[in-house]
Parts: sequence; C-alpha cells; structure tokens
Amino acid sequence: MKTLREFLIAEAKEAEVNEKIPEGFSIIKSSGGLTGAAKEAMGGSFKAGLEAAASSEGKQKIIDQLKGTGSDTIKSIITSVVKTKNELDVVFIDIHSKSEEIIGDKDGVVIKLNASEWPTLAGKEKSSKRLLKFWLYSTLLAYGYQKTGVVFAISDKGDSIVVCN
Repeated sequence: MKTLREFLIAEAKEAEVNEKIPEGFSIIKSSGGLTGAAKEAMGGSFKAGLEAAASSEGKQKIIDQLKGTGSDTIKSIITSVVKTKNELDVVFIDIHSKSEEIIGDKDGVVIKLNASEWPTLAGKEKSSKRLLKFWLYSTLLAYGYQKTGVVFAISDKGDSIVVCN
C-alpha cells in the first residue's frame, strides 16, 4: 500500500507531465506488452534497447544510419534527423510548421507522421507507438541529449507526435 507521501509525489509528477502535453495529444507510455516485431527492433525490451543505444557503439551506429547533425536540444537533434534523408523517412514525414504554436516555448518539436505506415510497424498500434518512442529516445541519446523528463505524445488523429521537455 502506498503512503500518502508516495501518492502525492506520484500525483505531482503526473501533473507535471500532463502540463507538457498539448491539447489533442496523449502520452506514449513505455510500459506494457510488446509484439515480437517490436522486441526484435528494440533488442529485446525498451530498457535493453536504450542501454544499447547509449553505448559508444550504439550511438555511432545510430548516427551513421540517421546522418543528423543536431546537438544540445531536442529541437535541433530531431529536426536535423527528420530533415535528413534516412531510413525513417517512411514514418517521419517532416517537422510540423506550427510546432512552436502547439508546444509553446518548450524545447521540442512536433513531427508529422505517415498515419498509414506507423501503426503497423510492430504489428499492433500500441507496440508501434512504443517503437516510435524508442526510436526517438534512442536518437536523442545517440546525439548526446542528457536531460531527463522528455515527453512523447501522439495526436489523437495519429498524424503527429510531440517530443518535448
């Protein structure tokens, strides 16, 4: 059973995350089951995949594949990767022109998604959402982003994803 203190801390953290989510978007959670395709793409699990992406070898492999040039901020890293021709072009179409209007002054971007492609990446939509989050988080790690509290949220229409802090 949770103590009142634990409950209040958890509630405060959830409220902080919810403040970062624009209207019409919902948070992508890391927990839950994964399809075999998602596990294969992540290297076994979300946690194991991120650990591999954070290694020197993993970072270099991601950078070599994605060819982005950004650093220091979510906006510069994700924008450089999305705007550079790479393997993810089939899913991540472009940076939304109204990113700043949608997320305000937060460090982040809104990415336009190919709504007909991403839901089938891992066989099921829920696993595909987690796979998108994994790819984006791994990208941030590879390019040296060190801050915690990154929020990943997908639009209710499924046509865009927010990455912000």
